Amino acid sequence: MGKILFRIFFFLGILVLLFLLGSLLLPNKFEVERSTEIKAPAGQIHEFANDLRSWEQWSAWTKEKDPSLNFSYPVDGRSVGKKAVQQFDGENFGKGSVTIDQSFPLEGVRYTLQIQDVGMRMQGRIRYEPQTEGELTKVIWSAKGEFGSNPLMRYMGFFMDRFVGPDFEEGLKGLKEISEETHQQKKAAVKTETKLKKAD
Repeated sequence: MGKILFRIFFFLGILVLLFLLGSLLLPNKFEVERSTEIKAPAGQIHEFANDLRSWEQWSAWTKEKDPSLNFSYPVDGRSVGKKAVQQFDGENFGKGSVTIDQSFPLEGVRYTLQIQDVGMRMQGRIRYEPQTEGELTKVIWSAKGEFGSNPLMRYMGFFMDRFVGPDFEEGLKGLKEISEETHQQKKAAVKTETKLKKAD
């Protein structure tokens, strides 16, 4: 019996060693990117991308997916622009924060996402590229990060695009819908105001 147990533990030890050594051969960085085209100017899109409180409406990380999810804005309740911070806590999404690091109305926003539960830190960017056709704007959402020496996280790197990519796609779809709808409403309001002025 003793020899059998020894062989079992020896075999398990070999597997753990191979697991750890294998992780050293894996990249410790990841990058995810998705894009879409929105029929609205960059300034209109920025109105929503630059406001963390509006992320609750158009991003994939909402209370509809996680009813236990709670948001707070610790920096004087501010959610707009550089240095704005959103803290979140939920059963499905975990506990973490989003901080806007840079914000440019015609270029986009850069942010840092931290998820405390897994010790992950991600640098994200939503950038705008105006197209030559009318008011069409290409929006690219990307994120990158490092796993460090954590072997488990390095193995997870293989699946980061599959995990995060669909969330970016869903978020871009929501951003597209809210930006285009608001832009059309503003254009309609301007036309109405112009007609009224001509009537006077």
